[in-house]
Amino acid sequence: EIKIDKKNLKQKEVDTANLLRQIATGKAILFTGAGFSKGTLNIEDQEPPEAKGLSVEICRLGEFNEDEDLRFAADYFLAHCDKEKLIDLLKRKYVLKKVSEIHKNICKINWRRFYTTNYDKCIEIASSLTNKVVECIDIGYPTSEYYKRNNLCIHLNGSIDSLTEDSIECNFKLSTSSYISTDSFLTSDWFYYFKKDLERSSAIIFAGYSLYDIEIQKILFENQELKKKIYFVTKEYPDPKTIFTLSKFGNILPTGIEGFSNLI
Repeated sequence: EIKIDKKNLKQKEVDTANLLRQIATGKAILFTGAGFSKGTLNIEDQEPPEAKGLSVEICRLGEFNEDEDLRFAADYFLAHCDKEKLIDLLKRKYVLKKVSEIHKNICKINWRRFYTTNYDKCIEIASSLTNKVVECIDIGYPTSEYYKRNNLCIHLNGSIDSLTEDSIECNFKLSTSSYISTDSFLTSDWFYYFKKDLERSSAIIFAGYSLYDIEIQKILFENQELKKKIYFVTKEYPDPKTIFTLSKFGNILPTGIEGFSNLI
């Protein structure tokens, strides 16, 4: 058993007054992951599943052994089962009909840009309910036409709007084949502009995002200058592993999504 010295893992106090000043400039970026969509409801009156839960749902639909490895489950299903059924499942799980006051409160802020790894349109719906139009795009959209636009939400793994029989194996990131396809974020035109957005931003807030994505880790690690303006919104009492991992990349704000909403 490895003993972790918790005294060495105390997170630094965040200067929230300074953070709020940086957000108030309108130049901050909000980057959301699966945890941000907690409290929303899909058309089945459930929260959209995270990766492990979706993997199990896909296995059940395909009637093969349950597995929490999403890429395997999606690959196996696409190889042996009806693609249309998988698209129908994804739409039932990720087309949302309700978001919470917490989401509306966060999205009504004047953000420089939204980035998300989520398929659902939580950000766009929450924004529309505060009388703000946010466009839903993915990395297949041309940067020449869209980069200079305000109020964009860029779905790095694809959005439920762009899900088709063609996209499910390329720019809709679900199966292994989609992740290793030529439509990778790292090779897309958006990769350059994403890095520019990070450099020009006043603050970068990661909300409900576990930093699982190696591509994003690599960008943050290569540019240590970003560290001082990166904030990870975590649950109130993050575990030692979370503190150790995230503190290498930025500041930890242990408020939960609701606490962050109240803060701003």
